[in-house]
Amino acid sequence: MNGLKNIQPKNTIDIMPYVVARTERFEKEPKNPFRKNGKDNGLNAGLDAKIGLTHYLTLDVTINPDFGQVEADPSEVNLTTYETFFEEKRPFFIEGKNILKYKLMFGDGDLAYDGLFYSRRIGRRPYYSPDLEDNEYARVPEFSRILGAAKITGKTKSGWSVGVLESITGEEHAEIKGIGNSREQTVDPFTNYFVSRVQKDFNVKEFLSNMVVRWEYQPGSTVFLVWSQTRSDFKNDGSFDFSRDFEGLFNEKPHNIFLLKFSYRFGR
Repeated sequence: MNGLKNIQPKNTIDIMPYVVARTERFEKEPKNPFRKNGKDNGLNAGLDAKIGLTHYLTLDVTINPDFGQVEADPSEVNLTTYETFFEEKRPFFIEGKNILKYKLMFGDGDLAYDGLFYSRRIGRRPYYSPDLEDNEYARVPEFSRILGAAKITGKTKSGWSVGVLESITGEEHAEIKGIGNSREQTVDPFTNYFVSRVQKDFNVKEFLSNMVVRWEYQPGSTVFLVWSQTRSDFKNDGSFDFSRDFEGLFNEKPHNIFLLKFSYRFGR
């Protein structure tokens, strides 16, 4: 195609509201006020948005997200004092996670998969369980509700990778009912999560060569001739291509250093 000029690409704006209707059926428990009917219905709504801030940076926003379609975690019984680490499967947190992920160790050792940021803590199960008295029943939220989250990710032309994540989860309460009384107890506090990372890709290529000539023209008296040559190339981005980088390196002008050292020993 010919003659196409002054075409300016537009930034992407996608807004996706959603509504979810939920119904749950279970065995009736006449003594439990939360399960005596054998069913529980609910309605939920929220919004997801993706906005192109520039050609290289994208803003993702979610309000009251629903991850009901995400694959469930495998069953596991944890009898230790340490939390169980599961793989992140929620789409909002998967996209761009390579920028926000920062490993603590290299290789394949026991800590190779540990990082400074674990996104599954956002919207986790409440940490606390309500204290119940005799003949009391509780309805505890399965997860801490994510009120909203925003994320900026991308990589600039100059090789800067940028990642910023902000998320807020609401205060969760367990509803407790007994004989003639009802109350609430906080099981998870209002929480703010923030993480950011800026990373620069470098592709510094350098070739260094040295030559040393030593001549001892009489015992203890020497002449040294040293030649050092350096070639450096900083033009390409952080990607690696051996043939391209090798050719570009030797097309650069060398930096040469010559050193002549003379020593003479006096005495018998």
